[in-house]
Amino acid sequence: MVALPVQAGGVASAAARVLLERKNQTDWSNRQLAESLGWSRNTVDRYLHGERVMPLDAFYCLSRVLELDPARVLQIAIAQIAATDRSATPAS
Repeated sequence: MVALPVQAGGVASAAARVLLERKNQTDWSNRQLAESLGWSRNTVDRYLHGERVMPLDAFYCLSRVLELDPARVLQIAIAQIAATDRSATPAS
């Protein structure tokens, strides 16, 4: 199983933030997500807060349960990273 690396500012962290933002816009609790996925609440917490490496299968499942297209989640995450990189680059 391939896992997304967890690193500050990385794609995995940004994708986890997108999933967390979506979860916060819904009525899903971490307990409900965990129950629907057959995981522990701690696992969901760690994935969504970037404290644990999120395997691609887990990323896909979380995306789908939250009614998001996994490819779109990655697009948003990458766009957020690019925007951060542009704002951190000094103008010449």
